[in-house]
Amino acid sequence: MAAMGAVSLLQTGTVKHLPAPPIGSFDSGKVNLSETAYRSGAPDGTISLAGLAANIPMPTKQKAWCGYCIVGALCNWGIAALTFPAAKKALDELRGVGRANEE
Repeated sequence: MAAMGAVSLLQTGTVKHLPAPPIGSFDSGKVNLSETAYRSGAPDGTISLAGLAANIPMPTKQKAWCGYCIVGALCNWGIAALTFPAAKKALDELRGVGRANEE
């Protein structure tokens, strides 16, 4: 939610810039302010943030759980976990660890 909150602030004009790593192809503004990010008629960060936030009060307000919502949340965690090896490899490359192992 924090990440989508930051993206929403950018997409709604509340902030003018999001920091991004000063390397390679990282450009948060280019991605989050692109035409694609508004294709659904609203900023995609705001839509995502609203969807994530809507799930927070459900168990306390409805006094029930949604199996589909739990599966969706687990899928999001699974997707995040799948990114860790690629993120580690990228960080190692940035630090020069990958190049040192190849030599």
